[in-house]
Amino acid sequence: MLREQRRRRELVSTEAVLLRNGTIPRLRYSNCSNHLGVDVVAVTSGGRVVLTLQGDKNDTNQGMLAASGSGSMDWKDLRRCPDLLRLVKSTMLREMSEELGLRSRDAVGFGDVRVLRYVRVTNWGGKPQFCGVARLGDVSEEVRGIERRYHRDHFSIDFDPEGGPLAFARTVRGYVDEHAKRVSFPLYETLDVLCGWLERDADAWPWLMRR
Repeated sequence: MLREQRRRRELVSTEAVLLRNGTIPRLRYSNCSNHLGVDVVAVTSGGRVVLTLQGDKNDTNQGMLAASGSGSMDWKDLRRCPDLLRLVKSTMLREMSEELGLRSRDAVGFGDVRVLRYVRVTNWGGKPQFCGVARLGDVSEEVRGIERRYHRDHFSIDFDPEGGPLAFARTVRGYVDEHAKRVSFPLYETLDVLCGWLERDADAWPWLMRR
């Protein structure tokens, strides 16, 4: 049971978050927050996978490396979104643009985002989470405005754009292994599914590198 420290009132019961015979509780019966989350990694045409460094005010993964955009859907993301896929892409674009400090000249469209995986995260009470990738031109990311409260800096995984998908996957996985203690679990999952997609799908690399 999760209790609020000051009032000691119950926030979430054990039944709402634990697996029942190996099965995550159905969403319609959950007392957890109704957030839908996203994690998206930005890959630039110049050969960088851009990461964010979480600040100390984040509720989770403080001081850890996270995806280029990571967060939850807002009501405003529903605007001009006729279906779930467009809603997920809209949220990914917003979160990534805010956290990388992208400007209007760095415009990224729905066609530049791929949704790669849907999961329910058991240690977050079965929270629905979508993972994806966004292709960008050469951008100059910056922590700006209110984002300074939640993000401290940006890092990048450098790769050779001419090296192909297998070399990309080796580089990314090598980085994750080397920096395992700093890589948050959502980032690990997102990079893993990205590498797997590039290794399996012959059309993935041409899409990512716009070829």
